[in-house]
Formats: sequence, C-alpha cells, structure tokens
Amino acid sequence: MGSFRLALISMPWPLANRPSIQLGTLKSFLKVKAPDVQVDCYHFYLGVADLLGLRPYNAIAAHIWVAESIYGYLLNPANRSEIMDLVKAEHKSKELQLDLETVSSQIYHFHQRVLVSPDWSSYDLIGFSMSLSQLTSSLYMIRQIRDRYPNSRIVVGGASCAGELGRSLLTHISQIDFVVNGEGELPLLEIIKKECNSGPNHLMISISSSSTFLSQIRKDFTLSSCPPAREIIR
Repeated sequence: MGSFRLALISMPWPLANRPSIQLGTLKSFLKVKAPDVQVDCYHFYLGVADLLGLRPYNAIAAHIWVAESIYGYLLNPANRSEIMDLVKAEHKSKELQLDLETVSSQIYHFHQRVLVSPDWSSYDLIGFSMSLSQLTSSLYMIRQIRDRYPNSRIVVGGASCAGELGRSLLTHISQIDFVVNGEGELPLLEIIKKECNSGPNHLMISISSSSTFLSQIRKDFTLSSCPPAREIIR
C-alpha cells in the first residue's frame, strides 16, 4: 500500500478519563493487517477536556442534549436562539453551570488551532469515530477540514452511523465520502484498498449482511494479536 496515511479522530463528548478504544482497536488492526499504512490518532475530546477542565467537561458529557447543542451552536448560527433555549431547558442540574456562548467560543478557538497543525492535506484518508454525543462535534470538524482542505477524503463509522442514520449522513452531508455500518475493521481496510486503487467517490460499506467479513474478524483477529496498548494509543 506504499505510504498511505490515515488520520483517526475522536471528537467530544466521550468520558475524558481514557483514550478512545475505538481508535486503538482500528489502529491495532491495521498495524497487523496493513503495516505499511501510517495511522495517527487524534483524541480531540481529551484536548477539549483539558481546555474546559475535567469536571466541567464530564458534566457536559453527562447531558446528551447539552453536549450535542454546543457544536450545534457552532454549526447553525441562524438557530442559535433556539439552541440556547434548549440548553436552558436542560440546565436544571446544579452540577451543570454552562455559559454556552463562552464555551462555544473556547471550543471554536481550540479547533482553529488544530486545523492549522497537523497538515490535514497530508492524509490520504481522515476517519471519524462517531458514537454517543459525537454527532454534531464530528460534523463540525468534518466541515472545517473540508472547507480548508477540499480534496480531503472523509470516512465515518460508529453507533451514530448505523443503518438509516448512516445512509442519511451519506445522502445529506456532501463532505462525507464513506460511511461504515457495523464493525469497522475490515470495511476500513477495504476502503483503504479502494482509495489506493482510485475507488468510488461515495460509498456505504456494511458488514451486517456479510458473514464472510464477520467470520474473518473472529478467526483472524484476536486481542492476543494486538500490539501493546502503549503503542495503540500513540
């Protein structure tokens, strides 16, 4: 596969006391199955937790609608008053003291910095792990990357991309090139192969109907074959 470069990104709002197991699993799998692929993992939710402080970050992460609203506020300037009303309605917990405008401004400037470095144009493929409370944050970063680097190739996967939601993302979000529906290891490897061979522009890859993919994951890839954890999360 030559010098194929892959970036894997995990956005807010997972709990901020651990790196992303999803990114670690994918990187570990590719290290075994495609050792020539350079995989760099970016745990941006940890950067946001450092920015806001662990306690405020986890308080936001515990409130799904509030968490999604923060990046929704950045994504949809025309609807900010409605988003503010939603946050106020969810603002009943004493644990959660949130100034939406201030937090959104802090996060905006954080992402302006990470959009400059690394050089996202150097990656052949950029992948987003989208699970609980990571939908609007991932869509925000995807939009920002494609606005600055229009030739970037974007793949998304995770619980927020399953089934009809994944098809909807592929249909309505033009910045997304690939959606993985289901377990991601083999579909991601297949996408990399397609990209190396100048594959199709837009694709949804699903292993839910493919017993071959499922059996290959179970027979050929076990936790005992993974590199040590300290190598996976770097």
